[in-house]
Amino acid sequence: MAGSRDARGFTLVEVLVTMAIFALIGIASFTVLDQMSKTKTQSEDAREQLQSMQFSWLMIEQDLRQAVGKPPRPNGTDVVRRYV
Repeated sequence: MAGSRDARGFTLVEVLVTMAIFALIGIASFTVLDQMSKTKTQSEDAREQLQSMQFSWLMIEQDLRQAVGKPPRPNGTDVVRRYV
């Protein structure tokens, strides 16, 4: 029975190759997830900036819609504001 060998388990080389493959998959997955996180953050920042600009334009639009023409004051010494 000295020549017979049980074929149980994995060799050290097989285990190391498997670990290396899983490490590469893990690194690739981390890189993709990290990039997705950065993209999400940039997208949220851009969205907040856009909302702020839209709100500003809305306020300007409302102010301009509420502007009313005023007649000049009767005496010529006062400063005349044409729109309030």
